Amino acid sequence: MAPRPPAPTRTERNPTKGEARSSRELYHRLASAPQGFEKGTSSHRPLGPPKGEAAVLVLFRLQHARSELLLIRRSDREGDPWSGHVAFPGGRREDSDGALAATAVRETKEEVGISLEQLEGPPIPVGKRVPANRPWLHVGVFLSVLKDGEAAPLSLSPEVAEAFWTPLHELRPSQGPVEVLGSEGHLRAEALRFGDQVIWGFTRRVLLDVLGAYGPLLP
Repeated sequence: MAPRPPAPTRTERNPTKGEARSSRELYHRLASAPQGFEKGTSSHRPLGPPKGEAAVLVLFRLQHARSELLLIRRSDREGDPWSGHVAFPGGRREDSDGALAATAVRETKEEVGISLEQLEGPPIPVGKRVPANRPWLHVGVFLSVLKDGEAAPLSLSPEVAEAFWTPLHELRPSQGPVEVLGSEGHLRAEALRFGDQVIWGFTRRVLLDVLGAYGPLLP
């Protein structure tokens, strides 16, 4: 098993060769990077035959020269395997979407009110992942950056209980496994924390993969 990338701490600064000074510069750095995380990272599992597809958008913005990440907490809904979980904006692919990148754009607009026009560029594909509780669901992971000055309040759908911008330097690993509520009941899992928010499972694994591959580019 490949080693897991270390989680960021409050005092950690990513080593960069001149940090990005604008959202446009950050987007172009991410888009030009040769990374991606198809192999050798913590949440990689072999992709079997898909029975469904979905997409998530890992969306960054620059705030006071530091990177922040948009996360949501899903509403509590019966039948939703990720009910109440902290997650990225995203959801299932619809036939009308065409490419998975369009799914990421549509779901982000529906869930938090951020449109493609507010991003510095189209979603950057970085790989696919499968959730442990839905191994037949292929999830495309995409990155983008919110344009500088786009500070309008988020408009949340009923599927989203809250959304929050998370400074990367304030994410902290839990001190050992924590108790969480999964689709099959209570369990203990490794997690990241931001204030009272607990980031675990699929979202935590994908976030660690993104930071492992792209962290040096994020101020």
